[in-house]
Amino acid sequence: MRAYRPGDEGAIVELSNRCLAPFAGWVPRTVDYWRWSTLQRPGIGPLDILLLESGGKILGYAALGRDGSVLDFCVDPEQPVRGRRSLIKQLIGALEERARALQYDGLTFSEPASDRLLDEALRASGYLVELPHCFSLGVLNPQALLQQLLLARRAELPRLEISSLVLELSPGAYPFLLSSRLLLQLEPQPQVRDISDSTDYPQECVLRLDLCALTELLLCGVTVDSLLRQSQLEIRPVSRVPEARKLLDVLAVRARWHIPRSDGF
Repeated sequence: MRAYRPGDEGAIVELSNRCLAPFAGWVPRTVDYWRWSTLQRPGIGPLDILLLESGGKILGYAALGRDGSVLDFCVDPEQPVRGRRSLIKQLIGALEERARALQYDGLTFSEPASDRLLDEALRASGYLVELPHCFSLGVLNPQALLQQLLLARRAELPRLEISSLVLELSPGAYPFLLSSRLLLQLEPQPQVRDISDSTDYPQECVLRLDLCALTELLLCGVTVDSLLRQSQLEIRPVSRVPEARKLLDVLAVRARWHIPRSDGF
């Protein structure tokens, strides 16, 4: 166990990217970003950045912020369960020792509930579990989002009877956005076009919903059937519901969300 030294940045960024890549919304860090968000953060010094090293390889990393807030906590996810559990306990102990040296009253972790080993270690060490903090999620450019999802899931797109799908979007709780109409073309190349000004467009499958419902559908785990039951989604003709469900299920982001404290201010 040791504190940060200049030159550790690359290994820290590589480890944190591997640990956090499975979570929705994660944008890979760069060395410059890590320096700005963590190393240069007010109240943080090299002694507040703790590293677990073995054989020249960084296996664990944590950053302690002001008043005992743990900004980052990453342990190599590829380690065997027993080894990873031991590394987690060592890193928690090092954070507690540093917090005592700074005369902090306690530590506050903000970690993904899906990390069972970390959750068990914290509970075993006497930490209290509170409800997670909330964050807002909005979509400013649905056309760009859908285009990226189509490209990312291109290999997974199901064979459908329809070759296109039209989304008629109303602003919902986004009063600064206008109603729009987007055409999702699946063949020959997946693409999304804004056809808001068109009067003649394919009618083989049309979805009518607002932008809030689309956000919940794509990013928050809400299902097509749930929106249909709540009259937040209309699919025309009704015979196309199974086809639309298949496509939207593929495009939806199912990964859990997690935002490290180091990404907030």
